[in-house]
Amino acid sequence: SEVYFREGGRPELLESALNGSAVVNLGSGGGEEGVFMSSEMVRLMGVSGVEMVDPFFDARAVGERIEKEVQQSPGSQGRLRFTQDDGLHYLLEQQEVAGNILISTVNHSNMSAAMPEVAPDGTGMAISWLRRVAQESYRVLPDGGVLMCVDSDEIADEAAEIFGPENTHRFGPVRVFVKPAK
Repeated sequence: SEVYFREGGRPELLESALNGSAVVNLGSGGGEEGVFMSSEMVRLMGVSGVEMVDPFFDARAVGERIEKEVQQSPGSQGRLRFTQDDGLHYLLEQQEVAGNILISTVNHSNMSAAMPEVAPDGTGMAISWLRRVAQESYRVLPDGGVLMCVDSDEIADEAAEIFGPENTHRFGPVRVFVKPAK
């Protein structure tokens, strides 16, 4: 997990953008790895809290994993939350300037298998849905806020168009987009 965020050194862009701010982790999963990674964001990156959002995990089971993680990493107590929802629906419900966003493994391949109602043809609707996630992410980010994409190429490609090349960065496997100030 530490390598995941810090491959290639400590990206100061992420450090300054995330320190003290909230992060929404779309596609976080509810397994031990997803909870651990969110806890590491609190511990290593200084975020004020992480809202994990995933439609495929039972909220009660994730709550138990969060309790276990908090026992091992007491600094994350009260700073990890889970919402059982799909990423686009969650973003549509948010006000502008909601916080920074991490999108992890939300891509066409996963959607086609897991959400056939969104991707019945296996391509077109899923791609449209993923592009809309990038557009809504831009809407809810504060000026200077970051969108981080990991293994979410369709979202990252759309984000690159929206944010522009001057606001697009890469840190190892993480593509980072910074919303410019108005």
